[in-house]
Amino acid sequence: MNPEERLVTWLISLGVLESPKKTVCDPEEFLKSSLKNGVVLCKLINRLLPGSVEKYCLEPQTEADCIDNINDFLKGCATLQVEVFEPDDLYSGANFSKVLNTLLAVNKATEDQLSERPCGRSSSLSAATSSQTNPQVAVPSTAPEQHSEEKAEMTENGSHQLIVKARFNFKQTNEDELSVCKGDIIYVTRVEEGGWWEGTLNGRTGWFPSNYVREIKPSERPLSPKAIKGFDTAPLTKNYYTVVLQNILDTEKEYAKELQSLLVTYLRPLQSNNNLSTVEFTCLLGNFEEVCTFQQTLCQALEECSKFPENQHKVGGCLLNLMPHFKSMYLAYCANHPSAVNVLTQHSDDLERFMENQGASSPGILILTTSLSKPFMRLEKYVTLLQELERHMEDTHPDHQDILKAIIAFKTLMGQCQDLRKRKQLELQILSEPIQAWEGDDIKTLGNVIFMSQVVMQHGACEEKEERYFLLFSSVLIMLSASPRMSGFMYQGKIPIAGMVVNRLDEIEGSDCMFEITGSTVERIVVHCNNNQDFQEWMEQLNRLTKGPTSCGSLSKTSSSSCSTHSSFSSTGQPRGPLEPPQIIKPWSLSCLRPAPPLRPSAALGYKERMSYILKESSKSPKTMKKFLHKRKTERKASEEEYVIRKSTAALEEDAQILKVIEAYCTSASFQQGTRKDSVPQVLLPEEEKLIIEETRSNGQTIIEEKSLVDTVYALKDEVKELKQENKKMKQCLEEELKSRKDLEKLVRKLLKQTDECIRSESSSKTSILQ
Repeated sequence: MNPEERLVTWLISLGVLESPKKTVCDPEEFLKSSLKNGVVLCKLINRLLPGSVEKYCLEPQTEADCIDNINDFLKGCATLQVEVFEPDDLYSGANFSKVLNTLLAVNKATEDQLSERPCGRSSSLSAATSSQTNPQVAVPSTAPEQHSEEKAEMTENGSHQLIVKARFNFKQTNEDELSVCKGDIIYVTRVEEGGWWEGTLNGRTGWFPSNYVREIKPSERPLSPKAIKGFDTAPLTKNYYTVVLQNILDTEKEYAKELQSLLVTYLRPLQSNNNLSTVEFTCLLGNFEEVCTFQQTLCQALEECSKFPENQHKVGGCLLNLMPHFKSMYLAYCANHPSAVNVLTQHSDDLERFMENQGASSPGILILTTSLSKPFMRLEKYVTLLQELERHMEDTHPDHQDILKAIIAFKTLMGQCQDLRKRKQLELQILSEPIQAWEGDDIKTLGNVIFMSQVVMQHGACEEKEERYFLLFSSVLIMLSASPRMSGFMYQGKIPIAGMVVNRLDEIEGSDCMFEITGSTVERIVVHCNNNQDFQEWMEQLNRLTKGPTSCGSLSKTSSSSCSTHSSFSSTGQPRGPLEPPQIIKPWSLSCLRPAPPLRPSAALGYKERMSYILKESSKSPKTMKKFLHKRKTERKASEEEYVIRKSTAALEEDAQILKVIEAYCTSASFQQGTRKDSVPQVLLPEEEKLIIEETRSNGQTIIEEKSLVDTVYALKDEVKELKQENKKMKQCLEEELKSRKDLEKLVRKLLKQTDECIRSESSSKTSILQ
């Protein structure tokens, strides 16, 4: 290592010079530019001899400021009795060798004062690596058997990297293997027992049989990728690697110490204080103790890694092994943090007094707030630290690939934590603020929110997409929308979990992140998730909740929905035959189409004949005919042979859908039909049920007509559709009217302003004439 490299490493290790973000090709030029303004030199002398320079210019703008800083450094060097340089030698760079000699002399004079940072190095591979048994891997018949003497001759090259050359061709059979050709140069990244080594070839890392290769001779070894530019920076890079690694260890120790101090000094005494209830303290603390314990474990693990020789460091591997714990700890902490902030906000005055009584500086609440946010800041810091470590690591280092994987893993975890915090914060806002048009008991009585996300949904056959916020509770799915001014949330409906049927649509229809919610009396809802992670979470949670006995729920919506509220009913969920309808356990009433004994094939045929009669009668009304037939298959024929041959229940299920519409209508009309004997099963035939409808025409004449249930139901549906269209037109007209009013107001204001200006100008002109 030349003097320039030694000085750069020395200054970085003392913390007075920032580590370069890129590999330094010319250390002398790097030193010239870094020392020219004298700031680094003043920091250096204060680091070695505290108080030597009481005041210096941190951001010199002129040459005089730089010269003053250099002179302050030279005055401090006088106590060390070393030969000093002239300020112009450094500022102009004309005689930089004198500057180097002075700094080397300062280094030698103060070396006893420096606190060395041990980080073990090794000039050879570990004994375990050099003493492995000869691997037993099948080789081609032309390949001679590899002997242990040849294996023992394998040593690492000058950069602590085992480099081998392929003796035979090897074609990978698995994705994690490495295909090599005879003569390829492979950088070994991992040596394992069992005959398989891991190495890097052409930027790709994989496993290969160790007895297919031999160590290359020194004359055959290629130049390091970072040493091809004409200047070998490997020693300098390794010293930077040591400094960065030690910085990771130091900051990790400090972070663990801060967490432990917060827990012991403030949080545990707060538990015995009466400022917070048990529930509030639990929300404030969350899993902070688990995070604190985990960080101490991580700190110990990293220290153990640093004790090995540099070529055996496994910092990335250590972090990857602990990544599942990282994920569980920090995701749980992020999920609880909005609740903790809510407690801090509600009890800010009491907590501030408590913190200051415990010795915290004023304002005490700020110490508690920032300390509880440190896990997030540390999580972001891991990415920066690992990127810095990777920049100063040889590409052939055994831990290089794991470091890259760890960087990606921490970036992913950081994004997940940010999304989770935002989601939980929004969830807390929804639960704590009043919801417009809310129906039923308070939302807090539903329990904890299992999952919540923003989705886009489609109702029934409607192609219009609407943005909704779905909140999943243990017994119900709540649908909300943002208010027009985005100042709150509006209630849009709820779906009971009982009777809900959830189907994936990404596989059926080829659409990503989509699923549908259906039920016996629930109109079909198609849900579009924003990302695959939300989609998988919805599938997992909904399938878990709907695994129980099948039951049919109802969808309750506000007036914005196109379908009126239906009453729910439940079924036993027991298996039945191909021609048997579901059995219902409920008291008999006028609107009950079931229970009935299991249908025999002949009974099913009789039922089908009655339904065929309905279709025949309905053909008199084209509208009614269309309503009945739009859901039926085009190839379907109403014949007895069809029921004998077909074994599926598709026909009965389609017919049941029609009966459900009739049943829903009868439920509302049951009190108008009089009572009948509940002991005798009743069968409702749609063609025999008639209703007396009183209509008032436009001329004021009242007409009384008799209509069937089917005609009445679809007539009502048409009326609802017309009302919706009229409502939409009125809304558009209102918006246009408001826009016109605003334009008119702007025009009037403009004219008034012009008139006022004209009056003022006329009055001023008259005044000037009179004068």
